[in-house]
Amino acid sequence: MENEVKQINQMNKNRFVENQNIYRKESISSYIDKFSYDSLNLRLLSEKVLPISETGRIYAHSFKPFLCGEKEELIKEFSRVKRFSTALKNEPSTQIQLIDNLKHIKNISMILDKLRNSQILEIFEIQEVKNFLFFYQKVFNLFDKNLSKELFCLNNLENLFDFLDPENQKIPSFYISSAYSEEIRNLRELLAKLSNRKKLLVKQQLQEAKESLELTSIEKEIVVSRYNPLKEKLLNSAFFSVVSENFANITFQLRENERILELSKSINETLIQINEEEKKIRLIISRHLESEHEKLSLAHSETGRMDFYLTRAIFYNDHLCCIPEFISDNTVDIINARNLPVEWELKKHDVPYQKIDIISDKQINILQGANMAGKTTILKTLGQIFYLAAHLVPVPASVCRIPLLDRIFYSGQSSQTDRMDLSSFGYEVVSISKALGNNSKSLFLIDEFARGTNPEEGTAFSFAIFNSFTSREDILFAATHFTIPTGIINCNRFRIKGIASSLQKSVLSASISLNDRIKTIHKYMDYSLEKVEENCEPPKSALLIAELLGVDSDIVETANDILNKNKRNRKNNDNLKSK
Repeated sequence: MENEVKQINQMNKNRFVENQNIYRKESISSYIDKFSYDSLNLRLLSEKVLPISETGRIYAHSFKPFLCGEKEELIKEFSRVKRFSTALKNEPSTQIQLIDNLKHIKNISMILDKLRNSQILEIFEIQEVKNFLFFYQKVFNLFDKNLSKELFCLNNLENLFDFLDPENQKIPSFYISSAYSEEIRNLRELLAKLSNRKKLLVKQQLQEAKESLELTSIEKEIVVSRYNPLKEKLLNSAFFSVVSENFANITFQLRENERILELSKSINETLIQINEEEKKIRLIISRHLESEHEKLSLAHSETGRMDFYLTRAIFYNDHLCCIPEFISDNTVDIINARNLPVEWELKKHDVPYQKIDIISDKQINILQGANMAGKTTILKTLGQIFYLAAHLVPVPASVCRIPLLDRIFYSGQSSQTDRMDLSSFGYEVVSISKALGNNSKSLFLIDEFARGTNPEEGTAFSFAIFNSFTSREDILFAATHFTIPTGIINCNRFRIKGIASSLQKSVLSASISLNDRIKTIHKYMDYSLEKVEENCEPPKSALLIAELLGVDSDIVETANDILNKNKRNRKNNDNLKSK
């Protein structure tokens, strides 16, 4: 097992680098740009699998997503996540204990570097090592008793902890115990005797001063006002001397006699000897830890690795996820997919979440749907699932078969306000053009492209953009209101079913709140996808949605009259042309 871990560490040498930034800029810029990352609500999902310990966070933050060509490796690592999740499900109390112990495990990589370079550790650094070993050993014992030891290479380091705990106190704190050296034991005993003797002599001298000055109480240091009659007594006393003064007060301190001064000198000399002896012991401890450096480093890295997998295993169990399967073509087969951020938000408002199936056997996929039909949510759900899968996170679905890709790009409304010198359409065009200049195999999620321009040009421009993917290896999912012409090869066209026919406007005729109106729309909205033929008219239900949301019925009726008039005019024009 140890050899396997060494091979994994070597294989991942270029995949994992120590980095303590919470959101690794290199990963975001190469796999997904910041706008796409934020728009897809990936920060919220990433926080859900953020490890507990400092070592785990270093491992997680330096993680690089699995890309094209790394399918077998990713499948192997997902198998480990699944086995870990099963073990935790069978031992719920063990999961709680693991979390409690991991909270105390800190990053000691700098201390390990000092050991590797044969440097002497300071006492606080030895303390950090002992603290790590204390909680690491608890983690090891949990795996040894309740979980599979085959999951991670966690070795028993009890002997190393005992070396830092010679008095067998079984606590994480450290001090240089007298058990390490007979010499330091003798020096500390001598120091205690000298200190007690000095304390007794000081007490005797204070008593003499008290009687001589006729005071009711006395301390080693006395602060008196310049106008206090006691000032003259103290100035003329052989027991006290002035150590400081200001415009209001004078501070006096006990003038130690020769016997006390001699004892103070002996105490200082003993302290120097103790310091030298402690340095020798720190050297002995450092050399011993250095000899165990490989085991200690392995424990440190494996604890972080285990923590990284732990949060993913917990995510799998807590959110009813599945382990994705990875295929070599452009097929997407996701059953009962869920957008967790949306689901959590709907739950706050007691609105049930509707799972969806996303099944495609084509490279290009065009989604059409009515307003509020969930086109944007479907695109974001796809982006989240592809991102999670590439980052070794189980996905919120019952089945997931997808290819591994090199990049994710999202273009939508939430990413169109970051440049003040460009309009929303201008920013959209620039960002898509830049993304198309990248040759890596990507997932493109384009939400309502050209929504900011007129329908005629928007339709033509959208067709041109979508059609350009026929000569690329990327996968495209695009949502649009436009009627896209025929002629795009290798293209699926989907429609979101939308408002159920069973919805009667009368159910909203009463004076009800906006929140209740939205709940009703969600109740009757069918978010599922269905394939449609080429050149299919996009659903038109904007006016119905507006009325359901409480827009004045006169306004809606006027808009309907205009639509019907335009429809009649087009029909008459068509008849004239046919004659």
